Amino acid sequence: MKKVVNSLTEEALEADARRWLNIIRYHESGTIIQLQNDAVYRVNQLINDKKLLKKILGKYYRKYLLGYISLSENNLLKVIEEKVNKWGHGINLEESLKKIEDKGLDIGLFVDYSTNIILKQQEHKQFFELETILRKYKNLSVIIFSEIDITNPEFTNLVNQCSSIFTHIIKYPLYSEKDSLQFIAYNENLWKVKFPEKIKKEIVKNCGGYLWLIRQALRLLRDEKDLSLEQIFTHELMLKKLEVIWKKLTEPEREILRKIYNKNVDEESKNSHQYSYLKIVRIIVNESFGIPLLRLVINKEKKTNQLIVKDGEVYFNKENVSFQLTKSELRIIRFLIDNKNKLVSRNDIAQKIWGVNWEEHYSDWAIDRLIYRLRKKLKKIGYDENLIKTYKSRGIRFG
Repeated sequence: MKKVVNSLTEEALEADARRWLNIIRYHESGTIIQLQNDAVYRVNQLINDKKLLKKILGKYYRKYLLGYISLSENNLLKVIEEKVNKWGHGINLEESLKKIEDKGLDIGLFVDYSTNIILKQQEHKQFFELETILRKYKNLSVIIFSEIDITNPEFTNLVNQCSSIFTHIIKYPLYSEKDSLQFIAYNENLWKVKFPEKIKKEIVKNCGGYLWLIRQALRLLRDEKDLSLEQIFTHELMLKKLEVIWKKLTEPEREILRKIYNKNVDEESKNSHQYSYLKIVRIIVNESFGIPLLRLVINKEKKTNQLIVKDGEVYFNKENVSFQLTKSELRIIRFLIDNKNKLVSRNDIAQKIWGVNWEEHYSDWAIDRLIYRLRKKLKKIGYDENLIKTYKSRGIRFG
């Protein structure tokens, strides 16, 4: 019989199950804070594991209706109502909840992708509406997954007003070395490959238990056999994922990591809520980076910020370099700097070069030549020309 290799260790799976199911078992609700969003896999693995459900919930585990919900851009109450109505066959949420309650059944819903609602204060009314439902119907439990720190003081009002939703707040750290290696074994089994032990440990060390990042490194290792480990870590696909992780952090959290990078962390930073949170989720480990590869993002950020626009002039390391550029090159580099880290279209570039009549003069060749000359001039003054990237048929990105 073929051996089944799970994506996480059995200890990790059971620990998750106990935390989550005990909340539901006691008719309560809660929020899981985790920087890496892998809830869909973990939840579905749990609710389909009848043996584990029985072990934790007991022989009457079938009385619990468990389901996973992805919010995305949908309304919180609407997606909950759609799910519950399928079980209760009512015409609305409250009628379905009453019918399910009359049957002696309990509901446990795992709600994913709630971050957008948390971040937008005007959307908090959705939580207030859910709070009212939870207080009225004790057979409904909701566990919400968030990629941001809901315990941050800026969310105090929301947490206080929704005491049922936030009865339990659990902060999940990035995965341990043991779980990360188990995840690699799972992918090796899935892909029918075997990676060298030394390389696997190096990937885990640099990715810091962030499975999404680990898997991208493994894909490159599998598909690009000529790449060194350093080339894998600095590959464009890895850098894109690192930037996504970086953007999940708040600006105060990013600023603390910049201070760690520059080795100038002060006591005020160490005593801050943000520093404490980053330690709990293992973004900071032993006063250093829990994900060492995040240094690449900060390094790129520092390089990008070497080139700035001030009063219409372009400066590199505080030195005015505008006189070294043509008028067209100046217009383009100012435009790219103003749209740092954004993909700008060729049409937008053309408008900056040729103005209102750009469509009459449009030329891909002319744009390519202009960008080529701009890169060469930036390289000549000591700037990293690779920070201006061209994406075929899509546009140009600075940073």
